[in-house]
Amino acid sequence: MIPIPPSPSQMPAPPWSSWEKWLQSPPGRYVLAWEQKCFNQIVADVFGFYAVQIGLPQINTLAENRMPLHALLIHSNDRQKQLTEFNWHQVEGSPSELPFASETIDLLVLPHVLEFAADPHQILREAERVLRPEGRLIISGFNPASLWGMRQYLSRWIGSPYLPRDGQFIGLLRVKDWLQLLNFS
Repeated sequence: MIPIPPSPSQMPAPPWSSWEKWLQSPPGRYVLAWEQKCFNQIVADVFGFYAVQIGLPQINTLAENRMPLHALLIHSNDRQKQLTEFNWHQVEGSPSELPFASETIDLLVLPHVLEFAADPHQILREAERVLRPEGRLIISGFNPASLWGMRQYLSRWIGSPYLPRDGQFIGLLRVKDWLQLLNFS
């Protein structure tokens, strides 16, 4: 017997759909604005030639960076969206198999990428592979030990979640441990 594929209305929503809806909410807009200020400060003095942001096209994490080439890695599902808000070089690919040669990228930014990844370890291995020696990796995400993380944890008992339910929020110590295993300093 040949299985019948589900109709589009029966298929589960992609994991980023609730994340994108949340980003349009007041807390989501607050987070994007706050993170934009932080990224502007962090990337301003990072030098090199090639800077890449993986995902989250709603924010330009490289806005204040002076490298000559800024690129956004987009998933093939996001290609249909118009990403004309920023002046990006768009590269289609997967964060777990980056389409860049080894040791070619000077700055790699992962805004909330690890939280929604099926295999965050593989993404970090790929980041280590493509970064040049002395290259910079910038990771952002929600800390489950923060007040927002605590509110998300408690929402399991008291009602609807505050943050997107499909995110796997990773603690700072765990991320540091993963990075240490990959010889990041």
